[in-house]
Amino acid sequence: MTTDSHPSEFAEILSMSWQHLERGCKDRRSGFHFPVVSTVDKTGKPKARVVILREANAEQKILRFNSDLRTVKWQELKAQPAICMTFYDEAERVQLRVEGHATLYIADQTARMAWNNSQRMSRVAYGIEPGPGNQLQSPAAFSMPATDEDIETGFNNFGTIVISVETIEWLYLKVGGNRRALFDLRTNTAQWLVP
Repeated sequence: MTTDSHPSEFAEILSMSWQHLERGCKDRRSGFHFPVVSTVDKTGKPKARVVILREANAEQKILRFNSDLRTVKWQELKAQPAICMTFYDEAERVQLRVEGHATLYIADQTARMAWNNSQRMSRVAYGIEPGPGNQLQSPAAFSMPATDEDIETGFNNFGTIVISVETIEWLYLKVGGNRRALFDLRTNTAQWLVP
């Protein structure tokens, strides 16, 4: 989308938003590949971190990313499945804020399929010891699996998170006037917002 081809119809904007998300799953250079995921901790404080978008499906209205079961984000989503994902692509000058409900999958067919579709270098991270977020005595005081057999044991720490998308807020930063719209996928409604 460029400043010269701003979509004016809700259907076109929503379709383009899903196209951005679907491209973000495949294109590592896309700003939509690395969303910021926000959760709520046990004290009610927001927490945010960058993840890698692994799946976007407009028909099913879902997004997916993977996580180590030992992370704080996994525990937060287990306790409170409300989630927000924020995407920004500088080249497109589009921000998407997606809100929804997270469903966590461990050691089942959904998790196994996500694991099998992961690259070897991604699987290595799930075998790191000690687990993510633990304190270290020095920057390199952790171990990583080296053999295929050791890497496979990382599946015990692997989970995949599927977001049932409820709303998508689209913001287009346009010279001469930004544009903003909110799509509620639960009610199939859309409305313009002040940018």
